[in-house]
Amino acid sequence: MMNALKKSLSVLLTAALITTTAVPVMAETTVNPTDDTDIAVPSAEEMIEAGEFADDEIIVVFDDSMRDRKIERTIESEDATCVEVVEAGEETKMAVAEIDGDVSVEEAIVTFNENENVLYAQPNYRYQIMSDGGTNDPYNNDDGLNQWYLTNLK
Repeated sequence: MMNALKKSLSVLLTAALITTTAVPVMAETTVNPTDDTDIAVPSAEEMIEAGEFADDEIIVVFDDSMRDRKIERTIESEDATCVEVVEAGEETKMAVAEIDGDVSVEEAIVTFNENENVLYAQPNYRYQIMSDGGTNDPYNNDDGLNQWYLTNLK
């Protein structure tokens, strides 16, 4: 039960982080636009260097028009397991994909980013609450402009 609670909290925090900070941070590589709009994300190598993350999961982002079952099938087609699908904003859904232990997070990100159904994939970053009440997330201390919900979580 506690493990499921931790995973759910991780997914919710990641969804919130993606919806509030993804656009200003992601700016190097364009992947799988669904229409005429390009989505710019860092390379898999840059993402791996950016912070601490789960070594057996990645976050995969899809257009919100995709049905959950198609998202699950897409993840399964890349030899991964769909842990959970959640709404990640007005125009996206995200899924936590558990990857095979023989595949690195970087390899999985590259593979998923090549899939035409995927907007982008990224590591499942771990964020920590620090002793001063902040986090190791650089967008946390911006007077509540981006991540107002973190203050509410304490």
